Amino acid sequence: MIKNKFEKLKNINRRNLYYCLYSFVAGLFFLWALFPTDDFADYLESVAVQFGSGMTMQIESARPSLTLGLVMKGVVISKGENMHIEAGYLYVRPGYFSLIGKTPAISFKAEVFGGSVKGKIRWDKSPKGGTSAEKLSLVDIDLTKFKEQVKGFMPNVGIQGILNADGGYSPEGRGNGLLNLSIKNLVIQPAEPLFTITTLNFTDVTANMDIKNRKMEIENCVIEGKEIDGSMKGSVFMREPFDRSTLRLTGTLKPEKTLLDQLSQTMPIEAVVGSSINEDGEIPFTVSGMVSDPRYSLSK
Repeated sequence: MIKNKFEKLKNINRRNLYYCLYSFVAGLFFLWALFPTDDFADYLESVAVQFGSGMTMQIESARPSLTLGLVMKGVVISKGENMHIEAGYLYVRPGYFSLIGKTPAISFKAEVFGGSVKGKIRWDKSPKGGTSAEKLSLVDIDLTKFKEQVKGFMPNVGIQGILNADGGYSPEGRGNGLLNLSIKNLVIQPAEPLFTITTLNFTDVTANMDIKNRKMEIENCVIEGKEIDGSMKGSVFMREPFDRSTLRLTGTLKPEKTLLDQLSQTMPIEAVVGSSINEDGEIPFTVSGMVSDPRYSLSK
């Protein structure tokens, strides 16, 4: 008799488990099927306009994911004449409780510029609020595609390479942030030949930057190249459009013997570097002026 009661209780518990699982799966399905994709896509577009400081977002299509997020295709983000980003896909997952608060936030991941970018964006709805980026990560960004789609960035300069970076930005104070980046196989093609050099090839470039207000402070930049090594630090005073930003950079360059030999075939080395080269084979330099028309000088 006790055995029969135990079997009945076991069957009841099993049925209850099945009902719970069924209810959970059915709930997920209906939440997925009934998710207001168009409304949420419209919400994102309106948030971009309201808090993006002139940024606009267009979404071609959207569908929910089983992780309670939204997968969008044909996403175009624009700001003025100098930024135009096209994402193959964009996945966003809102902080649902944050949407009803003063600082709504969404986590995102996108396929852009041949690589991917992910992070969290938070908007402050207060009158003096702004937009912040948290846990921002860029992976395997193709700088050739980046140059083509972000108009006005490093104008008149050809650039190739693969970029990886991480950082964040907060509007608190007058705005502050950090950015650490690494570029592999960087190739720079100046608008005009630098003496007899038409391209510069670098195997690795790393930099750590601190952003405060509209000033980007380059704390440390190390350059390892095939023709030249070097280091650099200084400031970039950012303006819109970016090519009007002002440069104040200093550093040193250490040319390889092959580069010096190449230059010496067309002119005496003294005519190129003069007395600027020091005992360690390094050439101090400064860069000033606007991004669109930088001025270079060598000094000992």
